[in-house]
Amino acid sequence: MSNSNLNPPPDLDPEKLTRLLELELAHKRTEWKRVHDRARKARINAIMLLFILIIGVAMAFMYLFSSISEERPVHSSTSSATPGR
Repeated sequence: MSNSNLNPPPDLDPEKLTRLLELELAHKRTEWKRVHDRARKARINAIMLLFILIIGVAMAFMYLFSSISEERPVHSSTSSATPGR
């Protein structure tokens, strides 16, 4: 058995490895943050779209029901009585 697997190559400095690892982690953190921000913006846009859609549908129903109630004739009890009495 050889011990070459247990000992790192002599040209790798522990401080250099630490700096490289820190740089890689910093890069990954910024990438994760960018992805998180993009997902957050997409979620906010979806919620705003649903909110606007719900308000639009509510306004359309209000308009339709108000126009239907204006078109319907008003039935009062005095006009339904027979005219000869």
